[in-house]
Parts: sequence; C-alpha cells; structure tokens
Amino acid sequence: MSDPKNVLLSYAGDSQAFVDAFCAQLFDIGGRLRRVEARIDAITPGMDIIAEIAQRVASADVIVSFICENYGRHPAAHDLRIAAQRRSRNCGGWPIVVPIILGLDGLAWWERFQQEVPEEAALRNIADKPFFRPGTNDWILPDVDGIRAIHGLRDWLCTMGAPPPPPQPVPVAPPPSLPDAMARIILLGHPTHSLPEAIGRAVGQAADALAAAGVPVTAWPDGWESAGAPAGDAVAAEARAVFLQPLAAADAAASAKSPSRTANYLANALGEAARPRIGAAPIVLWLPEGEQQLEFALGAGQRGGDNPAFRTDAAPALADWLCRRFGFGRHGPVMACEEIEISPLTSGRLRPADARRQIVEELDEMVYGVPPPEDRLSVWFTASRFEHYFRSVADKRPVLMAHDLKMPIPAMQGGVNPVHQLIGKFRTLQTKADQILREMKLTPDDVFWIACITAETTVVPPSVRLPNPSVDRWHMLRVERHDADFAVEENSRQMVSDRLQSWMGSRT
Repeated sequence: MSDPKNVLLSYAGDSQAFVDAFCAQLFDIGGRLRRVEARIDAITPGMDIIAEIAQRVASADVIVSFICENYGRHPAAHDLRIAAQRRSRNCGGWPIVVPIILGLDGLAWWERFQQEVPEEAALRNIADKPFFRPGTNDWILPDVDGIRAIHGLRDWLCTMGAPPPPPQPVPVAPPPSLPDAMARIILLGHPTHSLPEAIGRAVGQAADALAAAGVPVTAWPDGWESAGAPAGDAVAAEARAVFLQPLAAADAAASAKSPSRTANYLANALGEAARPRIGAAPIVLWLPEGEQQLEFALGAGQRGGDNPAFRTDAAPALADWLCRRFGFGRHGPVMACEEIEISPLTSGRLRPADARRQIVEELDEMVYGVPPPEDRLSVWFTASRFEHYFRSVADKRPVLMAHDLKMPIPAMQGGVNPVHQLIGKFRTLQTKADQILREMKLTPDDVFWIACITAETTVVPPSVRLPNPSVDRWHMLRVERHDADFAVEENSRQMVSDRLQSWMGSRT
C-alpha cells in the first residue's frame, strides 16, 4: 500500500466549523489521506512564521484552501503564495491546490490571485468549488450534493500518482571573480627630454596628493623612452597599471593631434611584445592647470571615457579624479544586488536594462565622479550569487546596494505589511553579509550600505536610513518613477553622496 498523501488545510479561524464538516467527509478510515493543519497559532512563539509555513507547504502533496472573505488578509494566504512558487518551479501540477470558496469576497480574491501568480504555476484554469449563499459572504455547510462532490474529490486525490521528482539543477560554471582595481600609478617623466620646471612642480604636487590618499605611485625619470622601465619595475608590464603622462603645452598640442603618441613611446620603451598590454592599460595625459593649449583643452571636454584620457586639472583635483576613476583609495567596487525587474502591474514602458543603467550610473557618479567601465568597477548580480561576489571584495571597502523593486505583488498591494516585508528583505541580505564579514575579521563599517527605495512615501516615510533599528546602517536612496523613467530624488542623492564621501575618507 502506498504512503498516504499529506493534505494541508489552509484557512482562517472564523471558518473552523465549515472546515471540520468538510474534513469529516474528506478523510475516511482508510487512511489514504493524512490531515495536516496549517494554523498559525500552532507555531511556537519567536519562530519565523514564513519559514514554518514554507516547511509545511514543502511537505504537502495537496493544499485545500478554504477562501472566505478574510482569507486574503490572513497569514494563511501565505500557504497559497508559497504553493504557487513551488508550482512555478515544477511547471505546475504539484502540490495540488484545491480552492474551496466560502464567500463572494473570497471568490473575488481568488480570481485576482490567479491572475497575479506566474503563468508557470498553472493556477489560472483550475476549478474551484463554492459553498456560500449567492451574493453574500455567508458560507453554507455541505448538503447532499456538496458531500457527493467532497467524496469525488477524495477519490480523485487518492488515485493521483506520486509527485514528480524535483528537477535536477543544471550544472553551471562558477561565477567569475570580480576584476581587481588598478595596482598603481606610473608617473612618467618626459619620454625624450626634460619636463619644464613649472610642470615638474605640478607633478610633485600630484605625487604628494596621491601619496596622501594611499595610492601606490612609481616614478619614471625623464628620458624613459630610450632607458626603458626602471630596473625591477615589473608592474610596467601589467595591464593593471595606470600611466600618467604630464605634458607641457607643446607636447599637449602634439598629443591632441596624435593621441597614441604616449602609447607608442611606451612600446618603444618596453618592446613591441608589450604593445597589447599597453593597449589594455589606461593612459592619462595631463596638462596641468595654468598651462594653455586650446586643442588639448577641447579634447578634455569631449573625450569622456576614452583611452587616453585628457585632463586639465590642478594637481589635487587630478589626484581625486584618479582615485575615483580607477578605484584607488579607501573604497572598492559598487555592488548592486539583483537585476532590476519591473512589476507586471507597472504601466511604464521602461525596460529592465534601462532602469538598471540609470541607477548604476547614478551610483557610479557618486562613488567615482564619472561613469567608469561597468564591467570593471560595477557588478550586478542575483541574490543566489551574492555570497560568492561579496566574499571576493568584502576586504576592498565595497559599496553595497540593494533595492525594493522585487517586492512581492501582495506586499505592494497590502496583502501583508509592506514595511515588514521590505525590512525583512534587507535584514536577510545583511545577515549573510555580516556572517562573511565576521569570517574575514571585518566589520559593517568596512562596507557602505545603500538601500535603493522606490516605494511610496506613504509606505516608507522619508528618512536618512531604513526605518528599523536592525537595518539602520542602510542609507536610503529614494528613487522616483515618472511614467517610463526612474530618477533619483535630488535631496536623497545629496545626503547619501555626502555620507559616502565622508565614509570614503575615513580610515579604519
């Protein structure tokens, strides 16, 4: 004889009398079906309600949901939501869901729920059974026809085969490691002659500012094209070095006409075999403030993220830009958890990729001053890969951002307390991060925490941090939806930016 099927009963307390009458006809002495209660009041105080419900649903073969007018507002509705998630993963079919409707409002809730769940859950076409007076929320006990229907349900459930085996996970390659930031700056003298005295003074100021920021700097003397890299400077052959070439006005004019001029000098110094590595290494051409060269200055205003980069800053501003642009100093990558998804109820036309780009550009601007190459300093990853990525950069002072754009639809519509749902999301991520930080002997202060919040202010009131002591390390970056666009709210952006700059200047 096969094992009995576990039948989970999901209901609100005010329908207890109906449930008892229904079960008297469903469960017979043959023991083919085993009754499993899902009452919330049976859960030990202090335990996680959702985790307990998930365990019960995972062990169930059948879920009978008695949907009265209060069911959608009762924790019992989580049984159906979790069952829908399981059916989505299994492409429908298991666990079996049996909706018993006990009122007009219950019927309306069930019909909405059928449309909200993913199509893969295969709940949109399953039959329900009403036990209520038409046009009311008054349930009625099973009559002769109702009892016959319950016996038919019992017999059908008993003949159903065993659940399909869980799908085997598809082997996937381990996620790639995050690229490292630049190793150091190579501060170049004049490739063939000597730098003018005024340029030399500016170079000294830049070197001092970089040293104060903790940036490793290697200086090459004048005439390096023929002399080659200084003895023992192995980093010159690596693509992880930034080459900084100060220029006088005459050299700036030549570089404006031929931007590859410095790269060619480097190839002469290091050998043609090094040219591919030189091509992959950032080169910054710098005409110090006070020097004048029109074509070069125009190029500095237009080139954006090109390589080589043209700069016309004063020495301190150049050092600050280099730190931001290439990841030097006391901060690491921007890490944004989860790809952005747009809710199916959102009327905007914005594609997920567009929303992702808008927000990551805002964050990169705040951290680095200019949008850097996204594949080097910024990474977006799913929650399932969080621990891998976070562990690889936790000791690099990362900026960690998570958002509320994947909040479940029932939470956003008031099915459960949306603030509790939101806080729970960030608390779960924070707990995982804290465990890794402890293992690596780091502290939460080694990370800058950003919560990107799109919920209305009526749900999450304006605040500097998330409104709960357990997650108040998260700085709130409020994002507003305008039709098809996302935009970071300016006051929020400025407050987060100020705190981020303060954190980046701190020392531990």
